[in-house]
Amino acid sequence: MKTNYLVLPNLIEAKKMYKEKGFEVMTVSLDRQDDLGRWKGMVAALKMDSFVNTNDEGKRLATSLNIKQIPVNYLVDSNGKIIAHNLRGSALEKKLAELLN
Repeated sequence: MKTNYLVLPNLIEAKKMYKEKGFEVMTVSLDRQDDLGRWKGMVAALKMDSFVNTNDEGKRLATSLNIKQIPVNYLVDSNGKIIAHNLRGSALEKKLAELLN
């Protein structure tokens, strides 16, 4: 499983900063059942167990969001509306501060 681990520190920090304001992080694995052990190991190693972690082996979610490559991220409001995508680093921090402060 190849993943860009560089995006994770920002998400981990954002979760710590904004969890009291309702910010949640959800990870979605597209791995087949026989590869899930490695994904679960990564979740544990990177201390992402406070995230909502799920598997989309059938790729229903990926298909509905038209995901063509990973990693990808979406910022979704409490009504389920996508309000931004592929925010990284300071762009994510700025948007979260704007929305949650």
